[in-house]
Amino acid sequence: MDKGVRRLLAVPPAKWDEQWEAGGEHRVRSFARIAVNARFWAVFLARLAAYFEARSVDGYTHEHAVKRQNMVADRVRKALGYAYPKADRLVF
Repeated sequence: MDKGVRRLLAVPPAKWDEQWEAGGEHRVRSFARIAVNARFWAVFLARLAAYFEARSVDGYTHEHAVKRQNMVADRVRKALGYAYPKADRLVF
């Protein structure tokens, strides 16, 4: 995980503006990179949670858990504004 994302995970949302202001002249590029990285991790972690919840809590097979994690990833990608939310469906 990107160092910037890890650092910002410890910052409460009410203090994000302070982090922006402290970013200095490179903040636009720096925070844009962090945003891209955070979007990737949001989708990845949603997939991970959906897969293992489906397997452990719901007792689904691997195939059903893969379908579940793809559905969750589609929703997260759509919420994040991806033009093609179903473009990265996984088959494994």
